[in-house]
Amino acid sequence: MKLLHLTITNFKGIRSFELPLNGGNAIVSGTNGAGKTSLFDAYTWLLFGKDSAGRSETNFEVKPFGSSGLTVEVVGKFEHDGKTFTLGKTLAEKFAKVNGENESDRKPKNEYTYFIDGVPKPKAQYTAYIADICPEETFRLLSDPDYFAGKTDWRTRRKMLLDYFGSTSDRAIIRKHEDEIGDLITLIGCKSVLDYKIMSQAERKKVIAGLDGIPARVDEAEKAKPTEMPRPDDGAKLGLLNMRKKTLEQQISDIENGVEIARQRGVIAELQADFATEKAKYCNQSPTESRAGRPP
Repeated sequence: MKLLHLTITNFKGIRSFELPLNGGNAIVSGTNGAGKTSLFDAYTWLLFGKDSAGRSETNFEVKPFGSSGLTVEVVGKFEHDGKTFTLGKTLAEKFAKVNGENESDRKPKNEYTYFIDGVPKPKAQYTAYIADICPEETFRLLSDPDYFAGKTDWRTRRKMLLDYFGSTSDRAIIRKHEDEIGDLITLIGCKSVLDYKIMSQAERKKVIAGLDGIPARVDEAEKAKPTEMPRPDDGAKLGLLNMRKKTLEQQISDIENGVEIARQRGVIAELQADFATEKAKYCNQSPTESRAGRPP
């Protein structure tokens, strides 16, 4: 698509300007504030409703600063596939009268009009007509040297390159840079780099979840710790306590098995026998021996 002629009226700081190109190249130069950017903004506004930085018309001021009641108009004459056509776009302020509202309080509303070869068209039809000839992304790639390298996200740049030049396999890329990333083939195995990336991200989430749970587990362990910490002499005390424990356990076992009862019965029987012996000795003593054995 070649630009043959561009006419600008009341656009930003440009009151009236004509750019006759006749499809040729042009170099626009001037001092700061001369209107170089405004000229490019008018051209992109006519085609896409945006300024040269890609901002929509609701995010930058189209009308001259401080103006009121002026009509903004940009008209371009183009040639495409041997045919010429004209695109035009205007912006006018429309004051709608509201009952009960003072005339001084009325606020204007922007009204846009679109033309193709001088015939008014709906915005959707106007936009589709331009997109069929020159999509916005293609136009920016061809007209803005910094669009691809500086203003486009790397993911979008990668997709654009793959769309334009075709894709290639992961292994072909790795083999091309074998000195740098040759080990990657062993790491990914039969999977693609994208599959391996997704797996790595999933594993990373698990690791992060595990790390997030560590403080809670540490807190539980702190609560489970004994109030008194071990001391140097606890080993010797523990040995004595274990010996005492074994002795008590043996005594309990003897009681449960009847061994202790039998032993106590034997003690009782011995005491009873001793008592019977002493009693018999006492009973066999003569009265004189009994008196002699009494204390005075």
